[in-house]
Amino acid sequence: MSYKISFEEVLDLRDEKKDLELLINNLYREMENDPEIEAEGGPVCDQYGDELNKLENRLYKVNKQIALYDEF
Repeated sequence: MSYKISFEEVLDLRDEKKDLELLINNLYREMENDPEIEAEGGPVCDQYGDELNKLENRLYKVNKQIALYDEF
């Protein structure tokens, strides 16, 4: 049995998607301007990478839920 999300839930997901995209873009911009970033990697790069992975994983899930809603 599959759970169908409501119209209100998909509106919330679309808002969350916009917020996540903005956060990801801002984090990339911040990372590009951070003087502590090491070209070959390191703890600062790892911290940015972990945060980007979390945000991008959540965005993937949100997009998947929106796509399922849009199919119907």
